[in-house]
This record gives sequence, C-alpha cells and structure tokens, in this order.
Amino acid sequence: MAKIELALASGRSYRAGDQLSYYVTGETKKVKVYENSNLASNYDPVTPDENAAYYQGKLFALFEKFREFLPKGEPVPAQEPKKGKKRRAEKSPRREDL
Repeated sequence: MAKIELALASGRSYRAGDQLSYYVTGETKKVKVYENSNLASNYDPVTPDENAAYYQGKLFALFEKFREFLPKGEPVPAQEPKKGKKRRAEKSPRREDL
C-alpha cells in the first residue's frame, strides 16, 4: 500500500512493473508504513529521517527466524579495521622462480 500512496503523491506516471524505492520514516518500531514512508530519491543525508528502530526490529525478527541455523555460541562483535599501512598481497612466483 505504501508504494501506491507514494506513486500517487509523486506526480509521475507509473506503469505496472515499474520500480519504486522507498524507506520507512518515524521513530518507533511499530509504525504504519503507508503513513510513514518517503521516496528514496527524497532522502537527505544532511537531515536523515529513516526509522532506525523499525529497521532494527526487522533485522532482529530475521535473526530470530533463522537463529537455529546460525553457529552456536556467543556472537563475536565486529572489529574496527586496523589503521596503518595496508598489507601487500604476496606476489605470485614468476615463471623463472619455479
């Protein structure tokens, strides 16, 4: 329903099969998407209005859904990439070195 509302409000003429990208706005996890959505082309990174709680809730629901298929044990937090010199990939041996 959100896509139809956004397509009508956009002023463009859409046809069946046309792609319409949107994101959910607001502040709470439980929102009516058709009332809290915006076209992706209207997104402003200077004043972001995406609904982080909504998307975190969706990710957690997916995690719970597939939990039984995930490795057991404590989750390992992501590590920050180390700063400094990048390691060079090892050179493959030249033909004459073989």
